[in-house]
Amino acid sequence: MKKRTELEKENYMNEGDSSVDEASEVRNPAENFIQKYSKPIIIVSIVVIALVAFLLYMRYQANENEIKVATLMTRIVPYFQAGDFDKALNGDPDKTYLGEKVLGLKHIADEYQSTSQGKIASLYVATIYADKAEYDNAMSYFEKASKSDANIIQMGGMAGIASVHEQKGNLKEAAQNYQSAAELAEDDNTKSRYSFYAALCFEKAGDKDKAEEIFRTIIDENQLTEFTPLAKAGLIRIGTIIE
Repeated sequence: MKKRTELEKENYMNEGDSSVDEASEVRNPAENFIQKYSKPIIIVSIVVIALVAFLLYMRYQANENEIKVATLMTRIVPYFQAGDFDKALNGDPDKTYLGEKVLGLKHIADEYQSTSQGKIASLYVATIYADKAEYDNAMSYFEKASKSDANIIQMGGMAGIASVHEQKGNLKEAAQNYQSAAELAEDDNTKSRYSFYAALCFEKAGDKDKAEEIFRTIIDENQLTEFTPLAKAGLIRIGTIIE
């Protein structure tokens, strides 16, 4: 099993978009990083969403079934955090708690998919599959997560669906799902992030009008986020005037 840092380094070396090389002089270093390394950035952001949601539900959900599933999650999530994705996915048959085997995230996602914790497990499972470049499996579990009642899990699911479409080259579908994720965001920076990814996908797909519209919205509505200068650079890159 490769460590997460090794996987990300390989992703960094293998990704890129030659079609925008000529614009590199007008793109700042932060945007270069986002453009080139979009897959690991998205994976990390989804992991953060899953962890936050997991901690929130551990604190506030009190019904018996949720508590049971939360207990199973507390046993397996540390494997994910340690980068042991195979055991995180499938469980650890060599270890038990109170006589019970450590079940994998996939088992939890499949068996308890109607629970909030099951949806969080789906988000973790999808992220593992995405990291392994098993995009069809990743899509299936991101879709399960997107059906959660909680906005934060829906958002993670939609962002994951978008990232899979992007990896497959379905840029307009990716852009539309990033927009859906942005609509679910509860803070300006997260909204700007997914809006910016949507604009980049529209730009790569050749829809400069839609890209311009989103770049301008980011600039007009979210002046204080880190994505405002990136949106301005986007406008310069596609040849429009910054008003």
